[in-house]
Amino acid sequence: MIFNLNNKTLYTDDKVKIKKLNCPKKIDWDDLSDNGENTRPCHLCNNLVLDTSTLNDLELLNLLKIKPDTCLMVDFNQKNLYLEL
Repeated sequence: MIFNLNNKTLYTDDKVKIKKLNCPKKIDWDDLSDNGENTRPCHLCNNLVLDTSTLNDLELLNLLKIKPDTCLMVDFNQKNLYLEL
């Protein structure tokens, strides 16, 4: 995955847009209730927040096709992510 810092958009390694990241709540992952899964419920917007660190591009695209409103947690230090300016 590639995260473009300028437009705050997540792309596949082939430059296919996955999702623009724009959380107006700016809640920290550690402040969400840990349910032992790779998702956590957000008590502010009632959406699930998905940890992208264990997913590949195809898995993430398929999950977002099913639930496009899913919020994403992207850690700039995760191994499957490259930053782009």
